[in-house]
Amino acid sequence: YLPGCITRRIQHYDLDLRQVLEGDGGFMRFLGDGHNREEFTAWLIGTACQMNEAMNRRRDNTTRQVIEEAKAYIQDHYQEPDLSVEMICRQLHMSPAYFSTMFKKVTGKTYVAYLTEVRLNKAVELLNETNDKTYVIARKVGYQEQNYFSYVFKKKFGVSPTKFRGA
Repeated sequence: YLPGCITRRIQHYDLDLRQVLEGDGGFMRFLGDGHNREEFTAWLIGTACQMNEAMNRRRDNTTRQVIEEAKAYIQDHYQEPDLSVEMICRQLHMSPAYFSTMFKKVTGKTYVAYLTEVRLNKAVELLNETNDKTYVIARKVGYQEQNYFSYVFKKKFGVSPTKFRGA
């Protein structure tokens, strides 16, 4: 039973099955005489550690991929005022609590901080490239209230959107 279970896990996590089972330090050496329980235990622990490292790498890669999908979704939908963690999590099929933890771990920012940064960077772009009124820009970047947009903008850049444009 144990070799079958180990074999399935090894294959699942793309470890070298031949090396684990047949190499100099592989499982097959324990089938003959001359090996004690301590040697087998040490081998089993080493193999389990290799499998654990492979699982962690796969999980980290999957998490990064999901967060990249979330960032792309934010880039495509930042202009929607009601864009929320729950909306993104429905798209990604994951819980908001887990998503929030992983998003912060991968990006170093909370979801709200990241969304705010995306929106304000786009607002700066629009302020520099268009003659749109600030209330129009606020709506284009996902803020329904122009006053709140101005507050958030000034908090980040130290000046109001109007003064930013005039500078």
